[in-house]
Amino acid sequence: RLQGDWSSDVCSSDLDYRSSAINAVIALGCVSIEEKVADAVFRLKYANDAHSYADAVKAVASMAKSLDARHNWRMKDHAAMAAEVVKYWLCDLCPSCTGIGAQAITGTPVLGAYCPACRGSGKRDYPWQGMGRAGQYHTATLCALEEAERRIRGKLLDRLAHQIRDSGV
Repeated sequence: RLQGDWSSDVCSSDLDYRSSAINAVIALGCVSIEEKVADAVFRLKYANDAHSYADAVKAVASMAKSLDARHNWRMKDHAAMAAEVVKYWLCDLCPSCTGIGAQAITGTPVLGAYCPACRGSGKRDYPWQGMGRAGQYHTATLCALEEAERRIRGKLLDRLAHQIRDSGV
C-alpha cells in the first residue's frame, strides 16, 4: 500500500509542507543519500517517470563498472549492457502467464499446472541467455540491481512508516 501511495506522491504537484506527498519526496531524498541509484531507479519503475530512464541506465552502468573492477571482467561497454539489464528489469514478467507462474483454467478461479514457458517462475527468459561469459555479467548486474531495489524499498518504507508514525496519522 505504501509503495503505491509513494509513486503517486512523487508525481504530485502538491508539495505543500502539510501534504503527504512531501513526505514521500523527503523519504526518497534521504534514502538517495545512502543509495546512489535510489532516485533514478525508483522514479523510473514506480513513478513511471520516463525522463529517469537515462539516469537509471547511468546508475546501472556505474554498478556494472564497479562489479567489473571488483571481479576483473574487462568489459567493453558498460552502458549498452546496463540498458539491456534495465529493459529486462522493467518488464521481466513471462508473457504466457503474465507473471502468475501457472496456466489459468478458463472460466474458473483455479490455476492449472505450472507455466511451461517460464517453468513456474513467472519471469521471462533473459534476453542475453546463450551469450556465455557476457551473459553472466548481465545476470550479475541484474542481481545487483534487484538487491539494490530490495534495500532501497526497505529503507524507503521504513522511512515513510517512521514519518507516518511520528505524524500520528
